Amino acid sequence: MLHVSTRLPTRFSPNPFFRTMVLAAAAATVLTSIAPRRAAAMNCQAASTRQEKAICADPTAKAADEQMAEAFAVLRSQISGPDRDALVTDQRHWITTRNEMCGYDSRGGPLAGPSLSA
Repeated sequence: MLHVSTRLPTRFSPNPFFRTMVLAAAAATVLTSIAPRRAAAMNCQAASTRQEKAICADPTAKAADEQMAEAFAVLRSQISGPDRDALVTDQRHWITTRNEMCGYDSRGGPLAGPSLSA
């Protein structure tokens, strides 16, 4: 069984976004070592935000979301306790940050369609 620690050496940034990215990279590594199976990704029937709708409308973005959901599920199944709680908290923080930062262009205008999913 593979164990992935969420504890980073002190020389790394304690920034939750940084930690999430490191965990995502570790999860992607784990994902390449398992047999492919259907991921429990975003439910596009229940997509409510512009970002969710853009991901669901873009086949490339939807595939990437499914891969990330699979990697997250694998990593989440490999850890427990405070590390698992931190992973879930980081995932929620990432989604909030994605929705806040990926919705407007450099002039403050709302993004839509392909420019939003990009």
